[in-house]
Amino acid sequence: MNYILETNAFYDWLETNPLSANAINVWHALMSVSNKTYWKEDFTVAISVLELKTGLSKKSIERGRTELAKRKRLTWKKRSGNQSAEYTLISFVEEESLEDAQVDAQPDAQVVVQTVSQPVAINKLNQTKQSIFIDGEEFFLVDSLQATLTALLEDRSYLELMCMNFKIRDIPILENHLKQFFAELSTRGEVYKSEKDAKSHFANWLKIQLKKKGTHYAQNQSTHTPTIRLEDNSSSTAWRNTANASSTGLEAIINSISIGG
Repeated sequence: MNYILETNAFYDWLETNPLSANAINVWHALMSVSNKTYWKEDFTVAISVLELKTGLSKKSIERGRTELAKRKRLTWKKRSGNQSAEYTLISFVEEESLEDAQVDAQPDAQVVVQTVSQPVAINKLNQTKQSIFIDGEEFFLVDSLQATLTALLEDRSYLELMCMNFKIRDIPILENHLKQFFAELSTRGEVYKSEKDAKSHFANWLKIQLKKKGTHYAQNQSTHTPTIRLEDNSSSTAWRNTANASSTGLEAIINSISIGG
């Protein structure tokens, strides 16, 4: 397959074959995964990866996948146990070539593939890796990912806002989540994320991670809140006791004063 040709053909096809936004998003995510496998005819990908790439929920991804299958843009099958589903994307360009029987169009397609894919491969080779440590474990990021991670870690306003939005007590906890997110990107073969794109995908990823650990965070919040309430009550009680003592003393002084000799 050729990424540019397939994408152009996809949007040409959409003009007469409209799809939902979910289906379009899932198609792009699967194209991205297929590209990283160097266009294997059949490839596997976990729902969690598609959630990260699309920002959609599992149910929305499944609906988009079903829609694409019905429109004959892909085939897929479940696998046993916890194994990821297997996908096969149906090429637009190959369909057109077969329908039109344009044999002489093949060299043109090959030229486009070479001019597009070679610079990407060269860029990957030129990337060096930097190490980061998460809970004592070492992970490696390519320079471009490391640069984006560093920019986000240095953006104090962004970190404080994320802590407030997700009710995370300390910035170091959020920084650890951010490093884990970038480590996952590197593991999945990502070599570049803009700051804007990384912030958007990290927010979706963090929401999923905190939801998985919901019980733990709920416990932390439930043990923390009563402590504050107790302190407030004790302070209020102390203030009332002081006020009562002052009032009693003042009343005694007033009662001791004789009126009218």
